[in-house]
Amino acid sequence: MKQRKMSDLVADAGIASVDMWILDCVGCELGALRTFDFENVPVRILNIKRNANDLEIERLLRHYHFEYVREQQGNRVYENSRWPGE
Repeated sequence: MKQRKMSDLVADAGIASVDMWILDCVGCELGALRTFDFENVPVRILNIKRNANDLEIERLLRHYHFEYVREQQGNRVYENSRWPGE
């Protein structure tokens, strides 16, 4: 099966923005985030399952203006500080 980028899936679905994205893909969260086009599809809240790549994920998300909010039942919650309208 051919792998697809998250941005392609979102574009195919006609999604212009994401209010809340819950991401738990068994250790490949960083890879999924790296294929997402945060510049063209704004995301307000990200809820990501904790894993070994937490520090790299946080670095990547800071680049796209996300701030760590809290830990919630084994997940890390981030909020986009540049969400349109905020």
